[in-house]
Amino acid sequence: MGSTSKTAKFLSLFAVFAMAACSGSPAPSPTSASDSLFSDTVTGEIASSDTATNDSGGPACIDFSPATVAFPILAVGTAQVQVLILQNCSTTTDLVVTSISLAASATPSDFAFKLLAPGSPGDGAPPTLAKPLVLMPGKSTEIQVTFAPLQNTGLPQQGTLVVESSAGEQQVPLTGQTAPPQQACPAVKISAQEGEQVLPTTLVHLGGVKLGPPAQQYAWSVSQPPGASQTLQPSASVAAPTFLVTVAGTYTFCLQVWDGQGSQDCPPACTQLLVTPNSGLYAELWWQTPGEPTPTALGPGSDLDLHLAHAMASQPDYDCDGQPDPWFSNPFDCFWFNYWPEWDSGATTKDNPAMDLDDRHTGGYEYIKIEEPAGTPYDVATYSLGVHYWNDHGFGPATATAAVYVMGAKVAQYSGTVLQPGDFWYVGKIAWPNLANGGSQAPMQACWQSGASCPAKKSLMWQPSGAACITACYPSGVLSKGPGDVPLCP
Repeated sequence: MGSTSKTAKFLSLFAVFAMAACSGSPAPSPTSASDSLFSDTVTGEIASSDTATNDSGGPACIDFSPATVAFPILAVGTAQVQVLILQNCSTTTDLVVTSISLAASATPSDFAFKLLAPGSPGDGAPPTLAKPLVLMPGKSTEIQVTFAPLQNTGLPQQGTLVVESSAGEQQVPLTGQTAPPQQACPAVKISAQEGEQVLPTTLVHLGGVKLGPPAQQYAWSVSQPPGASQTLQPSASVAAPTFLVTVAGTYTFCLQVWDGQGSQDCPPACTQLLVTPNSGLYAELWWQTPGEPTPTALGPGSDLDLHLAHAMASQPDYDCDGQPDPWFSNPFDCFWFNYWPEWDSGATTKDNPAMDLDDRHTGGYEYIKIEEPAGTPYDVATYSLGVHYWNDHGFGPATATAAVYVMGAKVAQYSGTVLQPGDFWYVGKIAWPNLANGGSQAPMQACWQSGASCPAKKSLMWQPSGAACITACYPSGVLSKGPGDVPLCP
């Protein structure tokens, strides 16, 4: 590099000192408490040492670890901190440090020092003859050295940390190298208009605010809870898409943008959205049908239905468990055909169930909620939860999951139940109130069976364990037919 070159070397090394005590028995300090700085044990390989004799006649000893503080290649505008340990390696004599500085050849404006430990001499200033730093035998202090290059030279940067003490003068080499500044990234922040917490089935409006030049290209992505399978609309490449949240849980939305120069936002901006029901009782269903190619296919698809029945619901015992069935009992079974029935007290609608979404494809989602279910600790209400595979439209078996929430908290989930067209799955019975909201009963009594009750001509349901309670070809109160209006079950 010629003498006329405008490129100058800048090395920004900031040493910050913090005390950390080392092992060793304390010895009386020759200075007052206000002029002394002590630390706990600091472990590390001792890289070098020097000794001298102090005024008391004993040898002073100083060690540094590491011997050289070497930094990696750093881009202009970045910084890195490394720790240098200065230790009194004597077992009998205090080490008196009177000066810590950078070599005189260094540019003073490029460096700064400060003692951060409580009780440091000079109220944070480096030690001096008048106010030295005293390390008792075996004690140490940490020196934080920062490399923050100001200009790229492509050449090694060097500096020297000089320590003067009762053990003499020692020098610790400091090395580093610079690289070109990192390419500026177009910063972006994203948010949802509806806030950070919403209810299930909320249509969320997403948007990104870019700092600097306008973004020219967008790439959105979403991480959804198990069972959720919605897509960004109208696409993932628009500036402000919408998204229908379904299954309760945490959704993570991320946005990558590019500006007019083709610079990519790095890293992607992300935000999380919590989906939580706010009803007293909330039951949800979702399913996947391997034979159905896509949940957005036109026309009917695999159609499963969620049912929530009142204790007064009564129909013939089609599942052969010895009790009246609650399904398709009008008005006491809430499902797609009876989506907002009147139950219990006529003075309020808060004890009525409501079904606001009926899905008809793989990846589907349905829910039923009751804002304030009936029932008291002395008169516990019981609700039955079930799933009916009403029609597959030729796409075959589906795998269903049902979950129950009480006061916004999930109390039960049953996953991986395979249903054939026409099957009815009796998920179980829900008690209200229950242990999750001040009652004495378990929130959910799941239904398990050891076999099919009707062929066995006895009840094999309501066992403590076993398979899900499924009744094949369940007779429904609503006509179920397959492709070409052929009945699903004979």
